[in-house]
Order: sequence, then C-alpha cells, then structure tokens
Amino acid sequence: DPHTVWKVIETGFFGSRLVRSTDAGQTWPDEYPFEEEVLDVVMHPADPDQVIAPYVVPEGGGLYVSPDRGTSWKRYDHDTLYSAVVADPEDPERLWLGDHAGLWRSDNGGATRVKVTDGRVTAIHIDGDRMVVGGETIRVSTDGGRSFTETRDLGTGRHGLPMRVSQIVGADGVLYAGVGDYTEAGLLMNGRGVLRSINGGRTWVNVGAGLPDPSVRSLVVSPDGKWLFAGTRAGGVYRLGLGQ
Repeated sequence: DPHTVWKVIETGFFGSRLVRSTDAGQTWPDEYPFEEEVLDVVMHPADPDQVIAPYVVPEGGGLYVSPDRGTSWKRYDHDTLYSAVVADPEDPERLWLGDHAGLWRSDNGGATRVKVTDGRVTAIHIDGDRMVVGGETIRVSTDGGRSFTETRDLGTGRHGLPMRVSQIVGADGVLYAGVGDYTEAGLLMNGRGVLRSINGGRTWVNVGAGLPDPSVRSLVVSPDGKWLFAGTRAGGVYRLGLGQ
C-alpha cells in the first residue's frame, strides 16, 4: 500500500512513539502509545499485514508483532535489545534478529528464537540464500544462514581499525555497508563512512572517505537504483551516485 507509512519518533528522555499515516505522510492520525521505547518498525515483505517493532526496557527488551497492520499487537519478551531485525522475504513466519550476543532466527513470528551464530550483529542483509551480517566484523553465508565466513574488510574490523556496521543494502548486485559511531569504555568512536563490495560481500573497500560526517547510521538506495543516500549522526543526508 503506497499510502501507508510508518515511523518512529524519538521524544527525548528515552521515549519514543510509533505512528502511522494512511495518506502518504500528509497526516499521522494513528498512534501506538507503547509504554516501552520502540526502536524501529519493520514491514514483513512476505506478509504485508505483519508489522514488527523491537522495543527496549531497562531490564532487556523484545518484539511487538502485529498480524493485522497495527489493529492488534502481541508482545514477546526476549530479555535483550535488538540492534537489527529483518523479516525473511521468503517466509512469513521467519524473522532474523541481531543483538550483542549474535544472530538469532525465529520460525514462529517472533514468539521463540534459536541462536544461529555468535558475535555482535547490528545489521542484516538477505538476498536469497546469501546473507550478510555486520557488527564488529562482516560475515557472509551462502547457505541460508547455516554457516558463515568472515570477510576481509580493507582497513577495518579485525584486519584494521575497529568498526560498527549500522546497515547493509544492495543495488544491482553491489553491496554497501554503513559504518556508524558507537561508544566503547565511555569514549565515542567515530564511524568509517560507507564500504562497498562488488563480489557478494567477500571483500570490501571504503567509498565514503569524502563524507563530511563519516558516522553513517542509515543507508537507502533510490527506487531507480541511481543514488545511495547516507544519513549521519549529525543529522545530515548525503548522496552517492551509483554506477558512475
């Protein structure tokens, strides 16, 4: 439905609101006042009625899942803060979940989960049987998540400077990874811009060295595949021409 738009609004003091528009963003009459802080909102590509909203509370967190476009919600407490939530495009019951402990899979719409692999996961990208997950490193699976291989990240991760992947997107067979800022031992670590892979995620190079703000928190490819937009910590949005 091109007229339905969802967004999460940060209200300050660790609060947030989930709202919905049914007129392409002109008005936002539908509000879902969860007591918990909502972190994100995900539409399920295999089930257009299903909406997933990860939340956090002081003692942990979990998922709110609606099977009917927000009319009703189920709350699943998983005692963790999810930094990445992706709905499987081939299975309406399957969710892929990333947190500080690793990658998890749910085969029943978020009610329960099983661990797939260890290591912090902050970004997940799925394309058929190929899955690319990012965190402090980037790993690739070519068998639907049954096994993973750590990729070589030129100048980043285990082979260079530390990083924290914020998002992974694809366009015409090319993968892009945003590398955002994060806090470690009380210190703010800057981002690394945008990485690019032309071989399915096996190797990566940095193509965002010229960004005024290298702390990239979100990536979006334009519908025509010509532009990559990067949202940064300072609030700026920058674009990179693709295929040029």
